[in-house]
Amino acid sequence: MIEDYGLTFVTAANILNQTGIYLDVRGLYALAEPLFKRALTINEQQLGEHPDTATGLDNLAVLYQKQGRYGEAEPLLARALAISQQKLGPGHPQTQQMIQMQQIVSYYLTLLSKIDSSGDLESLIQLLAQEDLDKDKDKDKERATEEESP
Repeated sequence: MIEDYGLTFVTAANILNQTGIYLDVRGLYALAEPLFKRALTINEQQLGEHPDTATGLDNLAVLYQKQGRYGEAEPLLARALAISQQKLGPGHPQTQQMIQMQQIVSYYLTLLSKIDSSGDLESLIQLLAQEDLDKDKDKDKERATEEESP
């Protein structure tokens, strides 16, 4: 309907984003993607470099990340983060969330490049398992320290 009537105002973008989120959380990525893209286009045209535009970029990037499309997610996250830092500041919760997502995507891109360069999937799986063990040990140490504190 939004397309049929050529609705290009910010409220239409919000509706598209909300519908995209609804579909995304249900795993209907192919249906969510064009809605996120259309919402982003509207926000870019109507708002320019605005926090809502950053949110639209982030929505699309997270959708790509869920599908393992890290190379497509990375530039969207970088742009979303730049807008968020400029408009909201580095300490804003939205900016912090985008930083975390960018770190996740960068991590997976690094792992994928290791697979491509070495071709040794077994070694990579062992590396990931070791990293998980190390994280679990760190969490156990934190819990023990917290329990010892008065």
